[in-house]
Amino acid sequence: MNFIKIFSGSEIMVQAIQEALKVEEISSVVKNNIQSAVMAGFGTAGQAVDIFVDKKDVMQAKLIIDKIVS
Repeated sequence: MNFIKIFSGSEIMVQAIQEALKVEEISSVVKNNIQSAVMAGFGTAGQAVDIFVDKKDVMQAKLIIDKIVS
């Protein structure tokens, strides 16, 4: 699989998007930089949670994200 980052945002938004992707049977991977930073002993600011999907699903995933974000 060739994963592409399609969204960066808050943990809550990422969870909502990941659920919507799951309904459409699009596999996703979440990278949570907030949890990683806390476990390492320092904090992080900004949009630190990323969602990645397979390259073949990028267009469909972006349409789903647009519906949720707007």
